[in-house]
Amino acid sequence: MFKKISKFNLFLIGFVLINILQSIFTPLIPDEAYYYMYSQNLAWGYFDHPPMVAYIIKVSSIFFSGELGVRFATVILNALMTLIIWKLIPEKNKKHPYSELLFFTILLSIPLFHVYSFITTPDAPLLFSFALYLLALKKSHEKDTFLHALFFGLAAALLLYSKYHGGVLILLSIVFQPHLLKRWTTYLAGFFALLLVTPHILWQYQHDFITFNYHLFQRTDGSFKISQVLEYLSGTWGVLNPALLILLIIFLIKDKNLIPKEYIFYFRMFYAFIAFFFLYSFRGRIEAHWVAAAFIPLSVVVFNIGITNEKFLKPLKYVTGIVVILIFALRIIPILDLPINTPFHSHKKSYYQEIEKLAAGKDVIFMNSYQHASKYSFYTGKNSFSLNDIYGRKNQYDLLHPENYFKGKDVFLIHNWKSKSFDSLKMSTGKNLFYKEIANFPIYSKLDATLDFENTPFYKGKTKKITFKITNPYSYDINFQRADLPYQFGLYFKNESKRKAVFIQKELPLLKSKDSLLFEVDFPIKDLPVGENKLAIILKAGPLPYQKIGKSYTVEVR
Repeated sequence: MFKKISKFNLFLIGFVLINILQSIFTPLIPDEAYYYMYSQNLAWGYFDHPPMVAYIIKVSSIFFSGELGVRFATVILNALMTLIIWKLIPEKNKKHPYSELLFFTILLSIPLFHVYSFITTPDAPLLFSFALYLLALKKSHEKDTFLHALFFGLAAALLLYSKYHGGVLILLSIVFQPHLLKRWTTYLAGFFALLLVTPHILWQYQHDFITFNYHLFQRTDGSFKISQVLEYLSGTWGVLNPALLILLIIFLIKDKNLIPKEYIFYFRMFYAFIAFFFLYSFRGRIEAHWVAAAFIPLSVVVFNIGITNEKFLKPLKYVTGIVVILIFALRIIPILDLPINTPFHSHKKSYYQEIEKLAAGKDVIFMNSYQHASKYSFYTGKNSFSLNDIYGRKNQYDLLHPENYFKGKDVFLIHNWKSKSFDSLKMSTGKNLFYKEIANFPIYSKLDATLDFENTPFYKGKTKKITFKITNPYSYDINFQRADLPYQFGLYFKNESKRKAVFIQKELPLLKSKDSLLFEVDFPIKDLPVGENKLAIILKAGPLPYQKIGKSYTVEVR
């Protein structure tokens, strides 16, 4: 006799099957392709994020190819997360005849729950890890044992390996449950978590804590813009189901005791996480999906109120039911071949196959586009690279070693905007492709350049004596006198409102492998951004855009 499948499992299996089909027929978005590139170079850390997303993609690729080979593990983690959230619900509240239906209706009414049911980004493992962390907390409260402490530490480590937002969630959980600090098992869990994340900490140390530096200082200038705050508020409402949030607020205003004491912790975790990013929006732009983890405690609170409060339950069923129908209708759009500009519809497989045909066997390199480089590699199976100039943001490609793949080869270089030095060709999409074929492609972005100058302001109309030191870390010589691609050095000044690249007229000899070159210039100071600037040494070869070499300096221009 087969055991009868519960209503909960029927709902869960049905949703898993929907997500698998969606994974197969929905094209990758650019970020997924970028994280797929992560998985091809497994490490303990990456420029933008901790490594968990790379490992779950690697696991997916063991079982499947194509889009499902990127998303399968995400579908499974979403199912496990759903099961764990159900375990957070008290048994007494699961006995209602429609408890399973209400539970899934609430979850399915939250847009972000759908997004990370198949889309593979760092948020997918973060959501699973957060649900697991809340379960570990629950287990430790029920029985404070050695094994539960290890479970607690493991969940905390998985949070940190998924996304650094996990650190905020851990901190908030301790703030709202300070009695945890009185338990010896909490410190054991902390030690175990630290032990597990040590490989990632060592990776960050070896790479000068590049990820923290990027998120805290490079991706934002720290200035206040009201547009950032308004964008965050509107985005948060949208991704967490605005109708559901409004309903909850209305009932909270009517009844301040709406939320029973046993669920206050989850409610505090929800609004504190939202509040944290609200405050952060005063210094930088917030991506709407950053609050994804908030829907887990929100769904627990809303379910438990609905199942015990008939007045709340009636409007809740209508609010969530209507939204569920709308969301499932919207999930069809990414599958359809529509002439619209979304991450699912722009630059599909055929686009990259067309580029592959145009390249005629040459390696393809994209300027300032880790998205295009990643999608090209995914859809063609060929090596590709993103070459970042002074205007492009740094990313994982800056940590790779392109000299191992592209040095001395003939390449098909694609620019992301019109340039006099590049040819133009209209693609089948109707958009122009700007490209240039370059023989014996030069790789020099990892040259290490330093400046030696008096720490005094740069005065306009005057000259300043500057000493350059350029070190060649490569295993090959750099010929600065190459006839077809003559090298040009320059200085790059950048402040909040203006950028300026200034060419330096200086002929340089051959720079041998592992050797250094020292030279001086009298630099004329004119037409530079006034005030505090970031100053960097830049270098270009022929028609290639300037690339930054070495570190940046803070200088004042008067």
